[in-house]
Amino acid sequence: MMDQQPNTPRSPGIPALLAAAAAVAALAAAIRIWRVVGSQQPMWPLPALYLIEMVTLPVAACVALLRRPAAGTAFAWAAGGATCSFVVLGAWTVGLFYLPIALLLLGAGIIALMKSRGRLLPSLLMAVLGAALQAGIMLVVVALA
Repeated sequence: MMDQQPNTPRSPGIPALLAAAAAVAALAAAIRIWRVVGSQQPMWPLPALYLIEMVTLPVAACVALLRRPAAGTAFAWAAGGATCSFVVLGAWTVGLFYLPIALLLLGAGIIALMKSRGRLLPSLLMAVLGAALQAGIMLVVVALA
């Protein structure tokens, strides 16, 4: 059996591809929402910041999964949790558009966890932490607005 050469590029793997798909879907959702809602109200600062954040999370998860798979696994779980929180808190407006993105991120985290044979509890805690942080930020910003 031949070993891989040290300089041979690795394939990105399914978790990184799922996170990349989440990033593309988030960008498409943000553009669509921006075009529809942007003409009806000023997009800055609050709604646009949420849309930017929802694109940034899966992009960052993809990059983390490509560069450092162990840290990327934790980040995918946290990003999935934060996106789930956005889905729930934004359900009356645009939140439900982001449900597939949250599922893709959580799927990336699950598959990366299975590949690394890691423990489930720390990953679930990362998702809960991401969700709590997102909910806290959203509630504080809405209260200040």
